[in-house]
Amino acid sequence: FANELHDKSAKCKFSSNFYEEALITAFVDGLQNDHVGKHLMQRSLQNFEEIINTAKTIESILIEGSTIKSTSSEDLNLNKIIQHRKQYTNHHQKSIFFSCGSTDHPRSKCRFRNATCHKCNKEGHITKA
Repeated sequence: FANELHDKSAKCKFSSNFYEEALITAFVDGLQNDHVGKHLMQRSLQNFEEIINTAKTIESILIEGSTIKSTSSEDLNLNKIIQHRKQYTNHHQKSIFFSCGSTDHPRSKCRFRNATCHKCNKEGHITKA
């Protein structure tokens, strides 16, 4: 946009002291991003090259900021999923009873709570088949 504006303005017959100001005004007015224009107007920049460089910097910062915001949002959602999975896993692991491995009855009612394990020969649980 800046190059096209510069090329077109070269064909105009502006006086030398008005040329730079007209070029800057046209550039700021023609920007698609209003935030960049507002930031440029708040600064006291002297020439067209400074305006372009500053506009590029501001635009990069805005793009980087929106990427960070988007990434943070995605990270937040990912963290919620991970946290939910951990809670589910912890709850599920706590609900498994170590006599027979079933979750549908408490250990106190398990018929294998006094059984001897054939793998380790300890009493109170059985090996999985």
